[in-house]
Amino acid sequence: AAQSDAAHTMLEASTMSGPGWTSILTGVDASKHNVWSNGAYEGRDTAYPSFSWRAKHLLGLSTVASIQWTDIYDIYEDDALDVAYSGNMEEVADQMSGALRSGLHDVHFVHLDDVDGAGHGHGFYASVPEYVEAVHRADALIGELLDAVLHRPNIADEEWLIVVTSDHGGQGTSHGCMEPDCQTIPLIFAGASISAETFGDGASSHMDIAPTVLDFLGLNPDEHVYDGVS
Repeated sequence: AAQSDAAHTMLEASTMSGPGWTSILTGVDASKHNVWSNGAYEGRDTAYPSFSWRAKHLLGLSTVASIQWTDIYDIYEDDALDVAYSGNMEEVADQMSGALRSGLHDVHFVHLDDVDGAGHGHGFYASVPEYVEAVHRADALIGELLDAVLHRPNIADEEWLIVVTSDHGGQGTSHGCMEPDCQTIPLIFAGASISAETFGDGASSHMDIAPTVLDFLGLNPDEHVYDGVS
């Protein structure tokens, strides 16, 4: 795996979930995608489409998402996804596990939100038991999702890229600050085609995700505008 415990959020907007997830999906910062806060999605510039939209419309791939914080569906283009699920954290993971095992889809996006809820309720710190417990629950569900990948009907003939990240960090019981507590995130790229390396602090970001995913899928990232790199 290629990974960092100190990757960076998008750089221009406050560390709210709306701008963060938009940059994760599109590979560009807020001055391009034009989402600056939660709920302000009507001005989203779809000239910078999500990686799911590009995978579906430029590569003909099947796309599915299972999302706990459903604002992300307001960020997505209306025609980006073939299947969309929602629910609590366990339901979201179970629905995506089923989608993965079915073998029907090519590009999968899953969002688990209870870690954020625990941070708002108790504090975004490793010293907070409730926060750590939520991290452990999310990690266990990621394990179930990986197990579902391994049980796909054609897994022997498939190659996978797994990406794990967060939309922001936190300070106290909130986020939005433009400081390291809020702007520092984990970022993991795992798969047979990924060389093992650890990125230096701040050497990777939200904006690297979309071009990496699309490069893996066979779409030349140099042909599109990104603020990150594959």
